[in-house]
Amino acid sequence: NCIDMRLDYAISDMECLDHWDQISCCLLVRSKLDHHPLLVSLSRGQGARSYSPFTFLDIWKDHKDCRQLIIDIWSSQVQGCPMFILKCKL
Repeated sequence: NCIDMRLDYAISDMECLDHWDQISCCLLVRSKLDHHPLLVSLSRGQGARSYSPFTFLDIWKDHKDCRQLIIDIWSSQVQGCPMFILKCKL
């Protein structure tokens, strides 16, 4: 008589919920662990602009304004959850 209980949850704050249009959480197959991993997917819905991953080209560091631009962006104030702030600054 095995009784299974769902003990795995995903939590979020209101800022994250306000930022993303669609949030889903899927229960994945349990492997060697004593719990099921969760896959959380975030999206801005259909028609939202997709962003490419951040890349750094070595040539940027030779531009005369590169250092000041980095200082200005990283010292700017951005409101939101930590991952949103990082995304904005990159």
